[in-house]
Amino acid sequence: MNVRHMTTAAIVVAAATAAQWSAAAEGAAIGEGMGVLTIAFLALGAVVILAQVIPAMVIFGSMLVELFSPKRAKAAREKKVDQAV
Repeated sequence: MNVRHMTTAAIVVAAATAAQWSAAAEGAAIGEGMGVLTIAFLALGAVVILAQVIPAMVIFGSMLVELFSPKRAKAAREKKVDQAV
C-alpha cells in the first residue's frame, strides 16, 4: 500500500472517530430509537399501573358512597341522641 493511501485512510478513521465522540458527548447514539422490547416494556408498565388504579378507584368510590349515604347519617344522629340521653 502506498503512503498516500495510508495517510488518507488514517484521516478518514480519525474523522469518523471524532464524529463518534461528538455524537456520544451530545447524548446521541447511532441508530437511537425505541425498539420493540422498549415499547413492550413500557406497555407492560402501563398495564401494571392500570391494574392498580382500577381497584383503587372502585374502593374509593365505595368509600364515598358509604360516607355520604343517608342510612349512615341517620345512624350517626341516632347514636348521638342515645348518648345524650
